[in-house]
Amino acid sequence: MSDKNTVRDNYGCFTGIGMTYWHDLARGLKPSLVRDRMGTRIDYAPDPEDGLAANNGGILAPEIGYVERRKLYYRFYSAYAHNKYAGRGWHGHWWITENVFQTLKAEALENDESLRAVASRRLALPLVWSDIRYVVCATPKTNLKVWFGPGKVAHPSISPASAARTKPWDKAEPETHEDRAKRAKDEGLYGDAPSTSLQQLFVPGDIAAGVFDDFFHVVGVGRVLDREALEFDFGGSTKDAKWPGAKRGATHV
Repeated sequence: MSDKNTVRDNYGCFTGIGMTYWHDLARGLKPSLVRDRMGTRIDYAPDPEDGLAANNGGILAPEIGYVERRKLYYRFYSAYAHNKYAGRGWHGHWWITENVFQTLKAEALENDESLRAVASRRLALPLVWSDIRYVVCATPKTNLKVWFGPGKVAHPSISPASAARTKPWDKAEPETHEDRAKRAKDEGLYGDAPSTSLQQLFVPGDIAAGVFDDFFHVVGVGRVLDREALEFDFGGSTKDAKWPGAKRGATHV
């Protein structure tokens, strides 16, 4: 668990083999650290269809930056996480800036859609991964490094580039039973083309250890309930936070 008397940063996630591990998570791979007689190495979970390294969602060409303590950041999360982990249900790696959050709200209003539907589509977040029922508004209370960049597309079950998904269903030859089964399984892609994709932030850190309580001051939590989600009153403001000086000379996002 996290020591409540110590505010920690996540700079250690950007050194050694951890640099590769967290970078690969940020770009949509599924790495795991393996320790054996030869030392520590990284293995990658395979795609269930083609056996290649699974690569689904994530950030396109992630860059290193810093979040700013005087800014607000947002994270969508599930009802399952909220109910199971209570006050820590919001802990997680994936965040967006206030500008991106306002973009999602504006698009929902303009198109008469729910924020839940817009966030799922624009942030490449299939609803089978998360039902997107809550959103947290928070601000950093320590120096934090992040991976950031435009989000990639995601598929609910397989890598978007998998040959099983990209097979042309409209080929001239008669469709086989196997073709029909694979087409039925393909539930479509979430996310945008790189030129229109929204920026996403990946904050490395050990969720199980509770370090996100050290990382962020929660301004408030809102329930994402269709149209009601477009008018949030988080019951707080940045004035509630104690602002240490921001780190200078860094790329802020």
